[in-house]
Amino acid sequence: DAKSADFVTQVAEARVKHGEFGCKDLMSVLIGVNDVIDLYENVYLANPTPSTANAVTSELSARGTRLGQEIAALTANNGPNFIVSTIPRINQTPYGRQQAALRPDLNVSNVLSQFSDAFNTALRTSIPNDGSRWGLVELDAIVNAAINNPEGYGLKNVRNVVCAVDLPFCDNVAADLVTNGNPDTWLWASDRWIGWQPHSRLGSF
Repeated sequence: DAKSADFVTQVAEARVKHGEFGCKDLMSVLIGVNDVIDLYENVYLANPTPSTANAVTSELSARGTRLGQEIAALTANNGPNFIVSTIPRINQTPYGRQQAALRPDLNVSNVLSQFSDAFNTALRTSIPNDGSRWGLVELDAIVNAAINNPEGYGLKNVRNVVCAVDLPFCDNVAADLVTNGNPDTWLWASDRWIGWQPHSRLGSF
């Protein structure tokens, strides 16, 4: 349930447990999905107008920028290195498709794409692009490619949720999967999180 504002607290808690981080340490960051969903549900849907959409877009850009600046600051003075992932476009998740189906009068798919892109773009552009202290992994591009070319990614289902129980408790094939669900060939574990196969691909990237 973490949002981008929780990043600094998470790092502080890690420091307490492990001590100061240095240039031989590597952190991975994937955060922001909950920011998009929170602002969509609690701000945009409360008043679904173009003006509200623009305000949410601006707020998500600010959050992405702030997160990027916080990451960049941590890399200074022999600080840790980072692998930073973008978030998937929420309109492409089962959650996003369900929201679009529930609200056909609203342009939900485009709005969620706009919100996701705003966060990702701000995050990318707020970290110095010199390749020395951080690496970027574009999860949004990976998911998009998998949806457009499932067979090329070894996938057979890129729309439905494979887990019948809440994460992170989906770990028993016999009891935890939907009927005929196959975690080896399904893209989505839950309505907003990718399954183990795309996670493995994310790790490889």
